[in-house]
Amino acid sequence: ILFLLQFKDDMTDNPQIQNVIQEILTTERSYNKYLSIVVNEYAKKIMEEEVTDANTANKIFSNIQTIQKFNEDMLQELEEKQNSIEGLARIFIQRAAFLKMYIQYVNNFSDSATTLAQSSKKNKRLSRFLEDRKKLPQQGNLDLSDMLIMPVQRCPRYELLLADLSKKLGSDPNRKGEKDLVDEAVSKVKDVNRSINEQSRIAENLNRVWMIQRQFPAMEVRLPFST
Repeated sequence: ILFLLQFKDDMTDNPQIQNVIQEILTTERSYNKYLSIVVNEYAKKIMEEEVTDANTANKIFSNIQTIQKFNEDMLQELEEKQNSIEGLARIFIQRAAFLKMYIQYVNNFSDSATTLAQSSKKNKRLSRFLEDRKKLPQQGNLDLSDMLIMPVQRCPRYELLLADLSKKLGSDPNRKGEKDLVDEAVSKVKDVNRSINEQSRIAENLNRVWMIQRQFPAMEVRLPFST
């Protein structure tokens, strides 16, 4: 009886709360599907078939293989805890620090997009490879660039979904314990997004300085935050 009561406590009969939980799971499944396509159908095969050189491939894909493995494991945990709001919140709390691996990807994304666009114009073999891959039924109407931007969008999406879950829980005084855990998850993910944004801003400033110094080699350029 105690087990059944605990299980009932973990479940929710509030359709608004259930909808947010399902959106977290549904979007994570979809996200993992596309990450897997990028890694297995693009990144690995480009290297195996020597479609382009390793340096170009590394610029295009950055650390997406590490991200894909991380999110694959996280999805498995989310599936196991989908009937427990406390369990879902704890997954984000425990994994938030590891989300900082997204900083490298976001910082490199501009270079990744530029490299992909330029290389696909210059390298006919790469261009044909990308055209052939667009026919894969599992990726729908998306091309590689559409999928490569997904990791840039994912961490902000986590924050929004968790904040929405907290808002829905806030209307039920009996769920204060669950709401407190979800709020902690929101806070930790928000900190990650703040770090990503700050590091991205620094990277953009460094890139601007580098571009100016290329144009004017004799000029000493100082960053706004230099000491």
